[in-house]
Amino acid sequence: MYSKSIPLLLNKHRTFINASLTFVAVSIEIYYSYCGGACEALSGKFFGIPLQYAGMVFMATIAFLSFAHCDRLKALLVAAGVGAEIYLVGYQVYYNTYCPYCLAFAAIVLLLFAINYKTSNIRFRHIIAMMVFTVVAFAALFDATPVLQYS
Repeated sequence: MYSKSIPLLLNKHRTFINASLTFVAVSIEIYYSYCGGACEALSGKFFGIPLQYAGMVFMATIAFLSFAHCDRLKALLVAAGVGAEIYLVGYQVYYNTYCPYCLAFAAIVLLLFAINYKTSNIRFRHIIAMMVFTVVAFAALFDATPVLQYS
């Protein structure tokens, strides 16, 4: 009974949950913009746009698509977000420099993916293709200079 009640709850409140998660993610990005601590070690641009602003636009788009009930497009966009986060978390691991705000944003993107994948009716191979495409795009177009911090 418990396992059946969670999907029903998600279906009933999916738009509200998506909007809430996107609001939290944008709040994290706003705070990140003013952070003067560990955040300075990790910053970058994608297509010349600072990541925090790209993240805000990404989340605003997800919220809009949630309210517009564009489930397929939203699922593809969130899959692209997962691909971007795979690259960006890998970047942090490679340079052994971590930003808690970036990791929290990545966790929200993964949660959005988990919540929205089943409702999209998109084939798994298209989701994987979108993720791979985004990882490759970030590998080619992501520009950052990490500031290595030594203890």
